[in-house]
Amino acid sequence: MTDETPDRSTTPGRGTTKAEAIAWLRARRIDEVECIVPDMNGMMRGKIVPREDFIRIIDDGVRLPEFVFFQAVTGDGADDSEVVSPLDRDVRCVPDLGTLRIVPWYEEPTAQVICDCFFADASRWTSRPARCCAACSASMRQEG
Repeated sequence: MTDETPDRSTTPGRGTTKAEAIAWLRARRIDEVECIVPDMNGMMRGKIVPREDFIRIIDDGVRLPEFVFFQAVTGDGADDSEVVSPLDRDVRCVPDLGTLRIVPWYEEPTAQVICDCFFADASRWTSRPARCCAACSASMRQEG
């Protein structure tokens, strides 16, 4: 590895601490980080933030309107849904640092991280597809 060529071959891995993630991002000269959450259709939703902004929001996450996650793949909304709050609350998308990875298809050094979602009162957003799947699996295990 030279000063001109950052090491892009590794990922910080599971159980990554905040300090390790920050060092990993800076050592690889990551320009931006995609903070993503899959919606109900499996489409990734989120925000792309500059590296230093990402470092500042690691603990608190980025905010997204809950409604974004219930849009159809065509862009139509779920206006009359009982699942989506009519208040259109913000969801805090907090990075799971164990999922931090290089995005290989960008020319500029970019990373991606899957986020877990919470409401302002710190309660978990229960509509995240992975959480729904985990709840179904747990229920099925209880049933035998």
